[in-house]
Amino acid sequence: MKTKGLKDLAVVDGKAGVEYDGIGDGTVIFSPDGRRLAYHASKGTKRSVVVDGQDGPAYDGIGEGTPIFSHDGKRIAYAAVSGMKWSVVVDGKPGAEYDGIGEGTLTFSPDGKRVAYAAMEGTKWSVVVDGQEGAEYDDILKNGPSFHPDGVLEYPAIKENSQYRVRHIPTP
Repeated sequence: MKTKGLKDLAVVDGKAGVEYDGIGDGTVIFSPDGRRLAYHASKGTKRSVVVDGQDGPAYDGIGEGTPIFSHDGKRIAYAAVSGMKWSVVVDGKPGAEYDGIGEGTLTFSPDGKRVAYAAMEGTKWSVVVDGQEGAEYDDILKNGPSFHPDGVLEYPAIKENSQYRVRHIPTP
């Protein structure tokens, strides 16, 4: 990232990118294979995620710790807020809207085909897997959800003062 006057821009392999009012500190990430680049950028009061030099949709804000790339680098996801509603944007397509998305809960499966995250509606949390909401809990803890190499999704959750280790086992 380089500052030019009052604008920020990313320089990749010696080539200057588009100028923005700001590029979020610590948001510049490369895909695991190093071939792709993404970062938060602002124009006026709106924020977007720039992927491979292309601006994504404009939002009021982008979630901390996002975007993330899939392990193979082919897919990208991030949390975004418009007004008071949050959604997860996967490969440029926004999903359902929620009152909140759990910080640090967005994850891809090892093969990159599935995506999961914790979402809040009202006072209840659920884990959303491939757009499908799971059971409601009082809280989904920050160190979950997590995919295992065999595709099983696991996360810690709290309901009625009891802590659970929830497992989603994929079906063929």
